Amino acid sequence: MKNLKSKTSKDSNYHDYVIKDGEFVGEFEKMYRNIDDPWMQSVQPNRYSRNAGIIHIKNFDIKSILEVGCGLGYYANRIYKETSIVPKSIDLSETAISRAKELFPHLDFELADVTKDIDSYKNLDAIL
Repeated sequence: MKNLKSKTSKDSNYHDYVIKDGEFVGEFEKMYRNIDDPWMQSVQPNRYSRNAGIIHIKNFDIKSILEVGCGLGYYANRIYKETSIVPKSIDLSETAISRAKELFPHLDFELADVTKDIDSYKNLDAIL
């Protein structure tokens, strides 16, 4: 079995930044500062849901997308490559947004909290 653990992580247990001892922690900024590739975003191990999203975008003729919790931007880049749509991709983590912009400068990343800024995005066709 292939080892999916990120070899470049400064701290390999990213789960503790999200949920620890059954409690939501939500330290996403700290996680992105200390973990190079949380959730193994660069290899997108949850292919089924990612593929389903792309299929729905194509089948429902979606033209504009809000991606909430974009992290490092790998899924936004895949959406762009497979549909030519540049999603509006947002995240709570300044570090994640900064790294996403470095990795994918051709895409649209923004530091935002969807729970506070939802009205800014209501004209888009889909939210992922």
